[in-house]
Amino acid sequence: GDGRLLFSGHWDCSVRLHDTRRLKPLAVLRFHRDSVNAGTFGPHGSIAGHWLATGSKDGCIAMWDLFGDSYKF
Repeated sequence: GDGRLLFSGHWDCSVRLHDTRRLKPLAVLRFHRDSVNAGTFGPHGSIAGHWLATGSKDGCIAMWDLFGDSYKF
């Protein structure tokens, strides 16, 4: 994205968001049923930049609306 957010995927099926300026944890996202091993932010500067896509060993891809409270799969 724009360098202000960092995400990490974990073996416990979670995705964690961090503020890169303060190195502060912001959120733990849960949807996947197996370890999360892939992800990307939408392009910066567009409405797509508000989204994070994550992939998991469970074979699912989740789309997270970072400035809302929804996800799509």
